[in-house]
Amino acid sequence: MKNIAIRLSAFLPILVVLLVAACTAPQADEATAANSPLIIRTEQVASGPERYVATLAIEGMGCEMMCGTKIAGALNGLDGVLTTDIDFKGEGELSNAVVEFDATTVNEQQMIEVVTALASGHYKVKAVEVVHFKPDANSKGSEEENDEKGISLKPSLGYRLPNIFSVFRFLF
Repeated sequence: MKNIAIRLSAFLPILVVLLVAACTAPQADEATAANSPLIIRTEQVASGPERYVATLAIEGMGCEMMCGTKIAGALNGLDGVLTTDIDFKGEGELSNAVVEFDATTVNEQQMIEVVTALASGHYKVKAVEVVHFKPDANSKGSEEENDEKGISLKPSLGYRLPNIFSVFRFLF
């Protein structure tokens, strides 16, 4: 019994060092992951021209007038940004900036950098959803899809994707 106790006591310091090292290493990775926003890219088929829309979930907005105007103005100042709308949820909650942009001129990383640079880093982008709306190749006005009254005979899906940022509101 003493031999087992002596052997365990020899391995105990090594075990403690490994345990401490294992507990501290992921924290650095978690801190890096916490600072970088989650970026989600999707594609949807839609009627009309091709376009890109990014929804940025922003933390730190206290009001719609001052904060929202400042963020919208900074995003509209980027080359390639076509429109910016602010969806203010309330102080202490994640608000959204919905940006329609030209993907050949600007990308979501540049938009994130502009927002986080405002007010000495007061605003933080927690997540970005980029949706690429691609034109429907079959919507050329073919006569098989329309009857004589102009009603579409092609079945359409009535499903709308939920806003993924509503989930983040409860997590942060």
